[in-house]
Amino acid sequence: MTQEAPIMAEFSARESELMGKYGEEYKKAVDAERANTGPPVVHASWMNLKGGLERYIDWRDRAINEGLQYLKPDSGSTGSSQQDRWASHYQSRGSEAHTQLDNLAKNAEEAIQKFMLFVSTQESLSFRHLSQFTFARAAGEIKQTIRELETEASNLEGKWRELAGLDERADGEIAALRTLFLRELENAVAKLLGWSRKAEETARTIVAVGAEYDDKSDPEPSFGPIVAQGMEVVAMVQAPFDMFVREAQKLYQNEAPIHQQFQTLRTRTGEYYAKIYQAAGNAYDLASRESSDKAGQSMPDGNRDDAKRFYEKARKELDPLLSEFRSAVDKFYDQFNGRFLGEVSDQTAEMLADQEFFNKFWREFEGKHVPEALKDVLDDIDSNWGVSLDPLKPETRKKVQSYFEEKLQSHKEKLKSMDSGFFQRLYDQTSIGAKLAWENIKRSAGYRK
Repeated sequence: MTQEAPIMAEFSARESELMGKYGEEYKKAVDAERANTGPPVVHASWMNLKGGLERYIDWRDRAINEGLQYLKPDSGSTGSSQQDRWASHYQSRGSEAHTQLDNLAKNAEEAIQKFMLFVSTQESLSFRHLSQFTFARAAGEIKQTIRELETEASNLEGKWRELAGLDERADGEIAALRTLFLRELENAVAKLLGWSRKAEETARTIVAVGAEYDDKSDPEPSFGPIVAQGMEVVAMVQAPFDMFVREAQKLYQNEAPIHQQFQTLRTRTGEYYAKIYQAAGNAYDLASRESSDKAGQSMPDGNRDDAKRFYEKARKELDPLLSEFRSAVDKFYDQFNGRFLGEVSDQTAEMLADQEFFNKFWREFEGKHVPEALKDVLDDIDSNWGVSLDPLKPETRKKVQSYFEEKLQSHKEKLKSMDSGFFQRLYDQTSIGAKLAWENIKRSAGYRK
């Protein structure tokens, strides 16, 4: 039967080096014996030593690999706790290595004892260098950062709910103002139309009575009460607009702190994300540099080569954790994209600025056809409500016409002032706050990919 080749250790550079050194020391002892310059060689001791070194190499492979478990931190790990576990593992394995190798030399000849004292020291130091690799610290820090991302996400959702609650209360105040305005405006317009009908009746009475008087007679009944009532009603139509502009501006001043709080949160979240985004890479890069330095310090050459090989293996062990971190970061960004990160979405801007609310309000207002109603009343006044003055004598007709024009001039001027330009100015005054808030919110500073 052919003899199977021995299975080489995973970290075999030191195995080759150590067994080569063993062969040199064994040969040196045999040569010294033959030259009568050294004591007799106990060949059985050297064979036992070889077997012990082979067992040690197997154990060494396992001891080195066992530390990789500390690159898979649990949910509660931190950088320092994980590094402590890693360091403790390799320091204890270094002590075990020293003890194992020392035991191989117990009661052996002097050449073996000297050789193994040197070897045990080298092996203990090589494990010490492995204990100073900092990949475990990086793993713990990355896991800790993932937990912090989850906590921050929860906190930000709480802040968002607070903002939404504040905005809902402000929206409720705006909605109440809208309801009050439309109700009072409808009431005022209804009274204006009612006044116009009464004024028409009075005008017809004046013409009917005036036809019975001579040219020197004054129009009767007096138009004074209906004129005074008209000014009151026209003022009632103006009042809701004045109130709405005044109160709308106050409400927007009250919403300004909400917008400022949102912008502050966006700035802070952007700064946090930019910092956390680099956290894993920074921890990984630092650990790579530090661990590479320690691998290069291992002695002799075989231990150094094995340490470098283990360095590459340990570094790759972090790949799943880095992938988990990237997923957590992407999830965080996606969760707050459009709110505290990325471009501010239209939905977010609308919730805070209520621009569409005001647009909807003005659409509702337009549905009331108030400008048309005011124009109809103005046209009625201009036409004397369609009441013909023909039945009056020429002089009386002239006097009545002048009377109407004189008494209703202020009414006409006030109604004419509430033209399309008047309503456009009202729209601008009440919507400018929402428009500026929308634009400012959309331009809010923050992190954008």
